[in-house]
Formats: sequence, structure tokens, C-alpha cells
Amino acid sequence: MRALEGQRVLGILVVGVMSLSGYSATTATLKEASSRFAVENVAPFLGRVSKLIDSGFGSAECDAIAQTITSMKADDELSREFSVKYNESETPFRIQLVMGVGDSANVAFFTSPALADRIQKEMAAFLDELNK
Repeated sequence: MRALEGQRVLGILVVGVMSLSGYSATTATLKEASSRFAVENVAPFLGRVSKLIDSGFGSAECDAIAQTITSMKADDELSREFSVKYNESETPFRIQLVMGVGDSANVAFFTSPALADRIQKEMAAFLDELNK
């Protein structure tokens, strides 16, 4: 696999908190884990994320998102929301993809702080493997 041309994919951006409509006040504070990926690396990374989640986001959901992004063009956006179980607790899980120029996509996950932190660690390991 190759890293993005002309870019060194290193960092993980974890920023702020947000609330998603449709979720109760008790689950409204979410944390973001995000980074830029080559489109070809989105599906493999989603597969790794699905292994962190107990239920609610599996291979079928990963495949559906991966299939959709293959037809997206620059500036197209995709957002999917799920209710997942992580560490035996229900939590909202939102994936937002924004296609960049060429073969890149910004991928953001909005979920509980604990799951966002776990995704951040997995993202760092994944991107580190790609940059070797």
C-alpha cells in the first residue's frame, strides 16, 4: 500500500466534542478521531475499527461504506450513524467521509470518548504501518 503522494500521513487529529441529534442527553457528548487516508486504505481501516466494537458495526457495514466511496468524487460527503456496543455499553457511532482531490478522503469518527481514544490508537498504528 502506498501513502498519499506528496503527503506524509503521520498524525491523528482528535478534536473537540459534538452532539448528534437523535441521541439522548446522556450520550450527547462525543469525541472525534480523524485523519486523511488514501481511498484504498479506508476499507482496511474500517475493518480494524469493526474489530474494536462488540456489535452494531461489522463487515456488512464496512463493505457498504467501502463500496459507496469508490463512486464518490472530490468534495462528496458520506455520513453514516450507528448505535454500537463498546465495552458492554451502547454508544452512538458516526462515520463521516469527505472526499479530497485525487485518491484521498478525510475520515472522522464521532463516538464515546473511550471508543474515540481506542480508534485514535488504532489509527496511529495503522498509519505508522503504512509509512514504513
